[in-house]
Amino acid sequence: RIWKVDRQGKATVFVKTEDFPQTPLFLNDLVLDGSGNLYASDTGDIDKGGKGAIFKITPAGKVSLLISEAQNASIKSPNGLLFESPSSLLVIDFASGELLRLNVAKGTVAKVADGFGGGDGLARDAAGMLYMSDWKNGKVWKLDLKKRGTKAEPYVQAFKASADITMSRDGKFILVPDMKAGTLVWLPK
Repeated sequence: RIWKVDRQGKATVFVKTEDFPQTPLFLNDLVLDGSGNLYASDTGDIDKGGKGAIFKITPAGKVSLLISEAQNASIKSPNGLLFESPSSLLVIDFASGELLRLNVAKGTVAKVADGFGGGDGLARDAAGMLYMSDWKNGKVWKLDLKKRGTKAEPYVQAFKASADITMSRDGKFILVPDMKAGTLVWLPK
């Protein structure tokens, strides 16, 4: 299920398990589009990989299946989500370690880059630089998508298990929760 917390701190269930068109196995990341729709990744079978999906949830709480592994084999275990444009959703896959671009209107998927182990989180800075975390290998990567043919560069700093990431409010740091170490690292970008 997906919970909603109001400004007073009151939590209510926004989407119940039975509201999904198929039962999620491992709900993971959430992202909003510019119209107020929520997108949720279902990483699927976290141990074996696969059986993943991405759901779209309207502001009223109506859930639809956007894409799944059953429809497109590239969507194995989607984890981190980040809108690149109103119709382009970046997806990092936990099972394959691939960075994918999903056209939400057409349902098409293209591989952008790979080699990210257990792809977990995605973040972007004001200049458009993309940052990715690799939970399995304890790495954080950066990739300039504006330059064609550019390769992702890993940060030197190692983590036990770098999870979902975000940018600091001032945009100078990548906030990296290291789940196995139980720490939050402010990594200079």
